[in-house]
Amino acid sequence: MLFKLSGSLIVIAISFAYGLFCSKKDKFHLEDLREFKKFFLILTSEITYSNTPLYQIFLDIAEKTGDITSLMCKNAAYEIINNQTSAELIFKKAFLDIFNFTYLDSEDKKYFLSFSKILKSDDKNQIISNIKTIISYIENKEQEVINKSLNNMKMYKSLGVLGGLLIAVILI
Repeated sequence: MLFKLSGSLIVIAISFAYGLFCSKKDKFHLEDLREFKKFFLILTSEITYSNTPLYQIFLDIAEKTGDITSLMCKNAAYEIINNQTSAELIFKKAFLDIFNFTYLDSEDKKYFLSFSKILKSDDKNQIISNIKTIISYIENKEQEVINKSLNNMKMYKSLGVLGGLLIAVILI
């Protein structure tokens, strides 16, 4: 009997932990969005106010941002230095290399990859306009994720406990 009870408590605890993890996914998604927003804001100011080469801009941004965007910027900068391919392909490759390590969704991926297409343009105003559109998207998505997170957080935690209780009752 003690064995069944302890097993049931372990199942409930694991189910609750899984519910907590699911509720935290939105928080991680929000952190990634904010990190990319910071990236695009710095990129906008660098493009607007300096004549620095793109590889140097990416290296500067890598020093000012967090892990994921820093890695993306470093990879892009080194690719620009070592391979003389287009900035569009380099940014796309650098972003896709880190995408699986983020909590971004496919819609985010589509918007961020659309930025790579504009990098082949020589028109600074067009690039800045595109970045502002992406920043606007990120701000809207942040609000959407916050609302979704508030609605789902209690549900995931409760669902974890109830799922654990259900499994425990079935096993006993």
